Amino acid sequence: MRVKLIKDLSQYDKHLVVGAEGIAREEKITFTAWEQPMVEVKIPGAVALPIGWNALEIIDKKFWKDRERDIKQAIKIILVKGPRGGFKYMRIWSVNRSCVERIYTTDIKHEAEKLVLIAEQYHKLVIEEVQ
Repeated sequence: MRVKLIKDLSQYDKHLVVGAEGIAREEKITFTAWEQPMVEVKIPGAVALPIGWNALEIIDKKFWKDRERDIKQAIKIILVKGPRGGFKYMRIWSVNRSCVERIYTTDIKHEAEKLVLIAEQYHKLVIEEVQ
């Protein structure tokens, strides 16, 4: 999946600057001691390093086409927040033409924000829940 750095991480490698693009290997996800997901990212000229999703923007066209399809076919979209209003996760239930249900969940805040905008374009209701 193609990603772009949105935070300066040049203290780890001189190539890890804002705007640098690379490939995230989703099968290489690890978690920090604080349970923050880290994905291995390879940016040209730099070594492959685990980077937190909060420092990355997904720029992969296929990824966003798939999410747009999920929203078009959505039967339910929820945005879950904590008791003080902080983002927890977003979940989309969709059904394709073959009546196969699919559930997509993200706990990446800026991804969920973009998905809400896509849902608004298709006049889909996003239900906010508090947990």
